[in-house]
Amino acid sequence: MKDIDIIMKEVPLDNMYFDIWSETQNMNALFKLYSELLTAAKPIAFQSLAMQIGYAAGLHDDPVEAFEYGSKTLLNLRGIGLYEIRKGKGLSIKSNYRLSQKTLDQLNKPDYKWYTPKHNRQGDDVILGRGNNHYGKQAVDVLNILQSINFIIDADILLNFQDSELFETDQFKHIVTNLLGKPFKFEWKYDKRGRCYSTGYDIQLQ
Repeated sequence: MKDIDIIMKEVPLDNMYFDIWSETQNMNALFKLYSELLTAAKPIAFQSLAMQIGYAAGLHDDPVEAFEYGSKTLLNLRGIGLYEIRKGKGLSIKSNYRLSQKTLDQLNKPDYKWYTPKHNRQGDDVILGRGNNHYGKQAVDVLNILQSINFIIDADILLNFQDSELFETDQFKHIVTNLLGKPFKFEWKYDKRGRCYSTGYDIQLQ
């Protein structure tokens, strides 16, 4: 299940929801507003959230247009009770709601399925970073080859890190329980300049 599906289970379909939809007219922008606000442990910079909402709405090519869209959305919805706009050194958004601890724990739980999607066509989501996109051809076959390679953890090396500050105790236990002795694959993506990077949670190629 996608993170946004987990988050939206706790969003009641009340007047607040429909007010946001009426203002955004874009489901991705609506999802971005809810997901950022409901998972934020501290206030979010106004400019940052405005840009994320604009990019989520598909305005990737014009940062100014993305910011204007997100800013208008946040300003027009400030009276519905979902958040407060605070003034300090700059403007920030303070959410009045937060997800239940059970849901937050579910979202923060490491995913050890290590599922590597096969990219079959141009336009698949293969670009790292929020709001990053381009419309040139992407060598998805290269990513698929990289994602087909199996890795396995060397137990002797892993034990050297048992008491290391690099791993929290729970993190180390998760790695041992879920990955030790089992082959796994890394998912690979491009950055917007075309460089390849492996993605992971507790384990990286480095």
